[in-house]
Amino acid sequence: MPRDEQAIVAAVRAGDRGAFETLYRAYWPVLVKFARRIGGLAIEDARELVQDVFLSLWRSRERWIVRDGLERYMYGAVFHRARELGQKRRRAIDPPFALAEPTVDNSGPHRPVVAELEERVNAIIASMPTRCRQIYLLYHADRLDTRDIAKALGISITTVNRHHARALALLARGLAKTEWADTLAKVLESR
Repeated sequence: MPRDEQAIVAAVRAGDRGAFETLYRAYWPVLVKFARRIGGLAIEDARELVQDVFLSLWRSRERWIVRDGLERYMYGAVFHRARELGQKRRRAIDPPFALAEPTVDNSGPHRPVVAELEERVNAIIASMPTRCRQIYLLYHADRLDTRDIAKALGISITTVNRHHARALALLARGLAKTEWADTLAKVLESR
């Protein structure tokens, strides 16, 4: 971490309000834009989210540790707060790991089949390694593009692509063992 960043972190940890204000002014606008982009938030919600991050930082300043650079820390804090907010909102609306509304008729005799397929898909997603599951959900549930996922997680685009490909392979392998394998193969062939 550069010396100037180390100095700001040390000053904030010591309770220097001027250093905190410098940090706030430097990161506030870009973090609000970032929160809006990754969280799909209205401007007021993005501002409140970033405000919460700074408030939390100030309250726990004595224990504040920055390992990989100030920018990465700040973006990561906003990313995680936005992710938590998104999860809370989804849990209020959907069951865990629900990705999207079904595109098939989900009524009458089809309902048990669709529910069973959703349960199977959710089980496969839940059993994925943490990073694969995280990237899969950011890509498909949160609709982030590869570049935004890489920036938010502090990893390369190649790493994001590798984990996403692995997640898709795990999903395909998990569904290949079911009676839906033929149906899914036909759908994929028609694309």
